[in-house]
Amino acid sequence: MKPGDRLDQIEPLIAEMLIKLDTTAAKVDRVAEDVKAHSTQIRGLSNQIGKLSDQTGKLSDQTGKLTGQTSKLTDQTDKLNNQTGSLSNQASKHSDQILKLTDLMAKQSENVFFLLESVGKLEKKFVESESTQNQILMVQKSILTLLKSNN
Repeated sequence: MKPGDRLDQIEPLIAEMLIKLDTTAAKVDRVAEDVKAHSTQIRGLSNQIGKLSDQTGKLSDQTGKLTGQTSKLTDQTDKLNNQTGSLSNQASKHSDQILKLTDLMAKQSENVFFLLESVGKLEKKFVESESTQNQILMVQKSILTLLKSNN
């Protein structure tokens, strides 16, 4: 077999390998963009959760204060019945707000966990793509070594 014949046999393989390498590189770029987008979303959600946590802490402090006031007013119920009803309504409103915030935090937590799972999947795809790319590079190096040794 002539060197030219060998080259004719190897050239299509090299072209196919280069196409696969380009495809893998494009996939890696897409996965990297997805990871970047999800990271931004996670940071945003994390900030929202931090704000919600601060608000919950403030509402918890306010609820604690209202509970103390309610306790004092209970001792004076006979004299201050109208004031006790008003404070009870305020405590109820704050309790509703806490429940709403708790529900919102639960939903946000679900979103964060979903995004974390998505990021994990994307990282796995990225690692797989990187492995495939490394394999293609090894095959390219082998082909180049074969070509050099045959020349």
